[in-house]
Order: sequence, then structure tokens, then C-alpha cells
Amino acid sequence: MNTRFNLALLSLALCLPLVANASTSWISNPLETQRVDLPEGSVEILVPQGMQLDDRNARSNMADWKPEVGPSYKGPSISIFLDPYPPKSVQEASADAIGSRSNTTVTRAEAVDGGYLIVYSVGDSSAHAASWRSIGKRSLKCRTRLSRERGQPSMAEALAWAEKICSSASASATSPRAVAAGAAAGAQISDATVGLSITLPAGWVSQRDPQGGPIQFGSTATAMSKGPGDDAVGGMLFTGSVAQMGKDPVALLDRFVEKTTQGAQDRGKASSLRIKGRPAARLNYSGTMSGVKAMYSFYAIVGERNVVLIMGVDGSRGKHLAALAEMAMSASIN
Repeated sequence: MNTRFNLALLSLALCLPLVANASTSWISNPLETQRVDLPEGSVEILVPQGMQLDDRNARSNMADWKPEVGPSYKGPSISIFLDPYPPKSVQEASADAIGSRSNTTVTRAEAVDGGYLIVYSVGDSSAHAASWRSIGKRSLKCRTRLSRERGQPSMAEALAWAEKICSSASASATSPRAVAAGAAAGAQISDATVGLSITLPAGWVSQRDPQGGPIQFGSTATAMSKGPGDDAVGGMLFTGSVAQMGKDPVALLDRFVEKTTQGAQDRGKASSLRIKGRPAARLNYSGTMSGVKAMYSFYAIVGERNVVLIMGVDGSRGKHLAALAEMAMSASIN
């Protein structure tokens, strides 16, 4: 029998216990304080060794940490966001944290340190924590998830670990940088038939389709009509009914992005949030669509009867994401 083949099998057999206990190792990995500078604040948070920072969305006051190796769904995930419209009660915070997930058990939901802390499990598969803490005009939002494999680590250990991560998050406010200046209030887009109201950043323009199609918007008239180019934003607003489109914003946005990006790989998944108390979802995707390299920013907001979908294309690859986020956060829908 081939000796080299035997050695390969032995190496694989020796590695299997390490893979099987991958979830357990995360809670035993040393924690280190990491800092990320965002346009409106500097954030510090405990992160386990073996995770790497993804700050591609830093211009939108967001950052994520994912495992350096291996599939991300098997390791923990940590995300932070300087939220301009944080929840106003424990009940709102719980709804924002859990979103559309089912089979959840909340183990802690309370007001802490000028904000909120929500800790919960999803079945026996994963432990989660979410927290908000006031920072200037915004609130530092943290979300943590740790998946479990083969019953390891124990759910109590996993929940305590997730809570420790989000409880460590702190931030200091800074003056908004120039890239966020475009988010000052500008013209209004409104549609009384669906109860839509949204504020464009200063200087941006919009145009309605006379045939009742999507509303176009852009940072310039050229970007709106011909595409964003290298230093501008163009996009569209779509509205529909909950009866037609569904009431789960994450599932709705994932379907919308799947169709819009024509199955593009590595675009990630939508994440839940609340916008003016309404269930919502967000996804920022860096890639190429119709030959254009850009940052694509998607939002879905679900009202009681109607839905609004926002798609923004930032040709500057991130310079205008903060303005797009402010625009989306201003949206109201019936």
C-alpha cells in the first residue's frame, strides 16, 4: 500500500477532532481589543484571535469580523454599526435583534448603560447577542453570533461568550467626516398612495416614471439618467404591497438582490434592522453589475400594508455609502 497515501489518511484522521470541536475553540481563543475608526466614531471591541476585520463598509459606519480561515457560517460573526435610529424600548430592541428568526429563546432583554442588551438562542444551533449604547446622535449597535456543532460548546457557554463580546463594545463620537456631508437633508420623495416619505441628501435629484415604474434618484442628473460614473450615485425606489411581496424584509431583500445581481457570487446575505420602528433589511455588495464596478447598497422596509425597496449604485466604491444609509434611514412607509 502507498506509504504517502497512508500518511495523508493519518494526517486527516488527526485533524478531524480539531474540526469537530471548532466551535469550542472559539470561546477558548484569547480575546484582544480591536479598534476601528468610522466616520462618526471610533469603536473598540473584544475580538477573539483568529478573526479578521472587514471594514469595506466603514464609510457607512459599519464593520464586521469573520474567521480568517474556514467557512464563515461555521465560525462566529461580529458586526458593529453606528445606528442613527436606535430602538426606543426593550421591546423594540428585541424585535430588531431577533428579526424574522423562529424557535428563539430570549435569556436576557434589558436596558443597560444608556442602551439595551438582548441575548437569545436559536434552537440548539446558535447563540446570539445584540446591544445598543448611545454615542452622540447615534447608538453603537453590536451583533454577535456563535454557531454550535455536535452540542459544543454548551449553550450556556455560547450565550455568555456572545454577551461578553457585545458588552465590551464602546465608542467615542467624532465630528462627521467630509464623506458624510452629503447626507444633509435635501428634497423629499413622497407617494401618498403607499404612504412613502423619504429625504434625499442635499443636492440629489429624483424623477418619477410617468408610467408608474420605479422612482429614479441620483447625486447628479447625469448619474440618475445615465449611470453613476466614477464619483456619483444613481439608484431606484420600488414600492409594492405586503400581500404581493411578503412581510419578511430579509427574505424579500435576498430575493430582490438575487434577481438584480443575476446570481453574482460572494455578495453576502441581507441583515435585519429596524427603520423608524419598521422591520427592515440591508445589504451592501461590492462587485460588478452590467460591467460597472461599484458598491451596491440595498434596503427593504416593510410597513403595515406596503413595502419599499431601495437600490443605490455608488460608482466611487464607497464614498457615498454614508449618504445612502442616511437616505434609507429617513424612509417611512405605511
